[in-house]
Amino acid sequence: MAHQLVSGLTTIPTRRQLLTISLLTVGFGGLAFAVRPDLIDLDRIPSSRQLAIAIPLAFVIPALAEELIFRGLLTPTFNLRWAIVSTSLFVLWHPFEAYTFLPDAMPLFVQPTFIGLVTLLGTLCWIVYWKTGSLWASVLIHWWVVAGWKLLGGAGFIS
Repeated sequence: MAHQLVSGLTTIPTRRQLLTISLLTVGFGGLAFAVRPDLIDLDRIPSSRQLAIAIPLAFVIPALAEELIFRGLLTPTFNLRWAIVSTSLFVLWHPFEAYTFLPDAMPLFVQPTFIGLVTLLGTLCWIVYWKTGSLWASVLIHWWVVAGWKLLGGAGFIS
């Protein structure tokens, strides 16, 4: 397990992989908006100052922290069993997180369509990690999705 984690942290995505994950992220964002257009609220776009804090912070929490745990530590080998385990725990984490740490997020984090999008994001991050061997690739997707959501006022749902 430690070997795969170290390998995932020391493997940098290639330019081609970065392009692919960029397109996957845009595709995910488009799908998320199509399924849940109410996740975006252009009237709640944060100020530049708020974004200057929120965007870098989103890289650390949730992107880096959650990817280290759910893809890095909970994926000792690349197989379907570990994909299901790590993605399931990733999905279950979100309502638990809302219940314990982010009570304002509870109405959103327990909605079936949001849970479906989290499932899709977790699956996408796992597949990208598996295909690239780079944990940074899944961190970037996770970060870009959360940062895009915050940039478009979606995080205004969570105080």
